[in-house]
Amino acid sequence: MKDILTFNVVLPTPPTEPNDITIGQLTIQIGETDPQVIMVAKDQVEIVGLQGEQDSIISLSFVYIDDSGNVSDEPSTLVGTLVDTFAPPAPGVLGLVVTGETTPVEPVPPSEPVPPADPTPSQPIPPEEPIV
Repeated sequence: MKDILTFNVVLPTPPTEPNDITIGQLTIQIGETDPQVIMVAKDQVEIVGLQGEQDSIISLSFVYIDDSGNVSDEPSTLVGTLVDTFAPPAPGVLGLVVTGETTPVEPVPPSEPVPPADPTPSQPIPPEEPIV
């Protein structure tokens, strides 16, 4: 399901007086929906609170109608797409929590090798036998 976008329509600046315009007529079609006709006062400059499905094609047509029922020869038209241009909200403030403390153990430098002591015999050496 697509998001629904809200929007306003800014109407053309009304022509200068004197004129016999009595009302304006805005026709809106959003996507494949049926056109909607909104009658507006001749000095109204904006239609607010409209909504339509995101990424839908929107067609607008605006004309003036005078006191005899005559309609503007050429309507003011606009065709566009309802596009989401709003960035998401900014994230909140980051935080940091210190959760503990340790003391690193300094490495022990390697010791120098100790030379072996004089060998001690494990068995007594027998005396030499006389030579005859």
